[in-house]
Amino acid sequence: MVTHSYEILHGRWAMLAALGALIPELLNLTGLFQFVEPVWWRVGYSKLKVGIFHICAVA
Repeated sequence: MVTHSYEILHGRWAMLAALGALIPELLNLTGLFQFVEPVWWRVGYSKLKVGIFHICAVA
């Protein structure tokens, strides 16, 4: 029964993540809101471009 609850919780987080990835792109495509970087996978990439020193200092 506990694993069933975990599966439901995991599914809800996955649906929320899917919305978080789609909504900024749809808003940018329709022109309702202009984001600096609407693509969700570029956000992590831009964080890694800071440099190895910054990453090691934070970790």
